[in-house]
Amino acid sequence: MGAETNLLREKASLPGLVTRSQGPSGQVIRATYDTAGHILTMTDSGTIVNGQVAVTRYAWNMKWDVDTLVVPPEGDSTVTGINDTTGNRMWAQDASGSASRVNFTYDATTGLLATVQQAGTSAVTALSYTTLGNVRLVVSPLGFFLVICLASAAVSVINTLL
Repeated sequence: MGAETNLLREKASLPGLVTRSQGPSGQVIRATYDTAGHILTMTDSGTIVNGQVAVTRYAWNMKWDVDTLVVPPEGDSTVTGINDTTGNRMWAQDASGSASRVNFTYDATTGLLATVQQAGTSAVTALSYTTLGNVRLVVSPLGFFLVICLASAAVSVINTLL
């Protein structure tokens, strides 16, 4: 009882964005934003990494309004490659670099996710869809397939090895 969290909104051009939050424990979290309202940094006074207050950094693809880089205080970043024409995620990797890269492809007609290739292998998960764009079939790299049958309000799932 009596515990409260205080929120401060200091960016006049984006008045809905919280720039400072202080919880009942005294922990303060601060955030900075770009002019479009994308978060750029988040600083957490309650977490210390290597003797420093923890800061998470972000970078954005402004055309597609999607984050392309997240760097947490530990430095294990997540980087995402975006197709400049479609806005689709083409790959994602962590701080290990291309050895950790997962690749994505999309159906040329529907634009829906078609395959996911696991990092460092030729292993691919394939997806197919109904005419309404709902997932119909997922085939794993090991040949397992997940069939999703939609009938009325019921959903049946069958998981089998091909």
